[in-house]
Amino acid sequence: MNFAYGKYKMEEIFKQLEKPLNKKSVVHLALQFVEKGITIREIIDLTFLPNKEQGFRAAWILEQIAFNNQELFLPDFSYFCSRFPEVENESCKRHFAKIMEQYSHYLRNSSAVNKNLMDSICSINYEPVIETLFDWLINPKTKTAVIAFSMTALCNFHSLYPWIREELFQQIHFLMKNGSPGIQSRGKYLLKKIA
Repeated sequence: MNFAYGKYKMEEIFKQLEKPLNKKSVVHLALQFVEKGITIREIIDLTFLPNKEQGFRAAWILEQIAFNNQELFLPDFSYFCSRFPEVENESCKRHFAKIMEQYSHYLRNSSAVNKNLMDSICSINYEPVIETLFDWLINPKTKTAVIAFSMTALCNFHSLYPWIREELFQQIHFLMKNGSPGIQSRGKYLLKKIA
């Protein structure tokens, strides 16, 4: 990984990511990272740190920025998508899937994003992301939240990629057979949307 943080030393970042975080500290660190000029690409790269806890904390900070600083996150959204299939840290999958759920929604609701950024979102090849989301759905070890976010993101993508509908329809039915109450509820809701 190649990091160029300027004045904000890498050691300080790693130190911050070593400490347990709560919602308040994640909000604070997200603002601090932005103020110190750490780029979105650099934060994305931090989520792939060998230390799984540090990677998870970086992913949580990334999610905070993605949801609250759309203008800052969107220019590097294609980079986020390019790294999406590389996510192996189980704790990071939750944050990546949640971000993808939100940003794939913009493909269906373009009024939520400005025109220039919308053009860049629409020009991305999402097939590697979609394949990864399906892989997460069929993996029996995938956590419930990741499954729920992945199902919703795939549902959002089906307007761009019509072939998703049938495969997702079957996968949701399969997941609902023995799924948790959360999967049951999300599955019923999404089946109505893609029916």
